[in-house]
Amino acid sequence: MLTFASKSRRAAALAACSLALITAACTADRPSGITAPPPTEVDSIAARYVLTSVNDQPLPAVVYAGLYLDGDTVLYHDVRVVATEGFVHLRTDGTFDQRVKMEAWVNGHLSGRPVYVDNGNWRSIPYSDLVRFESTYSAAAGVFHGLAHNRKVWLSQEITGGEAGAADNDFTYVKQP
Repeated sequence: MLTFASKSRRAAALAACSLALITAACTADRPSGITAPPPTEVDSIAARYVLTSVNDQPLPAVVYAGLYLDGDTVLYHDVRVVATEGFVHLRTDGTFDQRVKMEAWVNGHLSGRPVYVDNGNWRSIPYSDLVRFESTYSAAAGVFHGLAHNRKVWLSQEITGGEAGAADNDFTYVKQP
């Protein structure tokens, strides 16, 4: 015949068993026979990420639009700079490379295809999604921060050279498989 212990006896037995396990695990002078599971593999943010959008707009996306005063002719020109593709590569050794290809349009005509390039060192800030970047390529870029979460990296940067009216843009990069 199968009998069940009362609820209070089961609780007492569970408490005694738990206490015995804790005591055995905490005893340093003898092996406890209890081993901790191996640490889980953390999804490293070190990887290559491809630029997918700027200011939540898919590529090609405007990174600068405004008037430019030509000092020689004293004429204003309508200037538009558009990001067309790019990447940021965070290496396991703590270095990074970044490249953003753009098109520059003046008065509706393609004027050139500048490329923003940067490199330097990166490190993730413990217990947060923050990533600290320190440019060794561009003194103007200096130190800046980004976010890394859910296979994406977000950087807020001004990459057009600081023309009057230029502002930081939010660049979204997605981790490559």
